Amino acid sequence: MKQVLALPLLATIFPSLSGGLSAAQEPSPIAAQRAPGQVREVIAPAATVLQTTHYQAELTLNCSNSYCNGFFPRPGAKRRFNITRMACHLAGPTGSPYWVGWLELRKADNSTLLRHVLPADYTASGTSRATTINQAVDLQVSGNQRIYVILYLTSGSTLSSFCTASGTQDTLQ
Repeated sequence: MKQVLALPLLATIFPSLSGGLSAAQEPSPIAAQRAPGQVREVIAPAATVLQTTHYQAELTLNCSNSYCNGFFPRPGAKRRFNITRMACHLAGPTGSPYWVGWLELRKADNSTLLRHVLPADYTASGTSRATTINQAVDLQVSGNQRIYVILYLTSGSTLSSFCTASGTQDTLQ
């Protein structure tokens, strides 16, 4: 069964990057909630782009126990983010390796449209264990949608984490 979703452009106020972050919440299950063989396609409606500018946003993640998570700001009305790179850093105690991480494109009601796995690129140990993630992604975030990021350690408590999303911002007609 194929499910096709259109990404509506909803009118919202463009949030400031210094706005409050959501509190850490219990992580969602790793596996998608679809039966094997089902596909979810996300197809954006045609849009007229008036202006394209460079976009970067850094987010300090909320850490609790063995994971860190957080939400990037929404693009806002008549705006769209085209995210092409996600870079993250996750620190934990020595002997606490990175397990898994992903970013999710979420709708206004906070339901997940799709997931992108974020594998570790490099891990170094010293007085703590630091994992670096630097992945090319292809994610279009429209209107009232947003990006959710979650990173896990195999064991131990996370110390700190942040992520940077890079790409372009389109102003739409």
